[in-house]
Amino acid sequence: MPAFARCIGIDYSGAETPHSSLKGLRVYQADRASSPEEVAPPPSPRRYWTRRGIAEWLVARLAEDVPTLVGKSTHAGIPWLLYLRRQLGELVHFWPFDGWQIPAGRSAVAEVYPALWKHAYAVNGRTADQHDAYSVAAWLRQADVDGPLARFLNPELTRSQRTVAGIEGWILGVG
Repeated sequence: MPAFARCIGIDYSGAETPHSSLKGLRVYQADRASSPEEVAPPPSPRRYWTRRGIAEWLVARLAEDVPTLVGKSTHAGIPWLLYLRRQLGELVHFWPFDGWQIPAGRSAVAEVYPALWKHAYAVNGRTADQHDAYSVAAWLRQADVDGPLARFLNPELTRSQRTVAGIEGWILGVG
């Protein structure tokens, strides 16, 4: 049985301010029964997502009573992880920092690298940023539905590796 009702993939390409509307910021969302679809930013004069906009949107999604797994690139969003923690507290599990086992029914945020999976999916006219976010959402959904996600959430690591990963983090999907 899948652990998550919804999977979200985010591509955090581009650098500017938290309020900059960037073409490289893309969000895709999938549920257990459907393939990922792009999530447009909220209506505004800006055409693309901003980092703050994504963080606020995530707070709203993760506050819902819908177990959600987010495919996020933390190297570009570390300040936003703190923002999510402050806004949501214990409602969200930051994997693996909060532990390798995600409590049943809880949403989680994990670090991912789209390069691990993007070649498994046809581009179908998406830009590179769109395809990265799509691939993350698609892989998370498929791994959860088919079962191997549980193995990736609890990789075979030595005690020493787990200790280091508990401080520095771990990439979901790396064995």
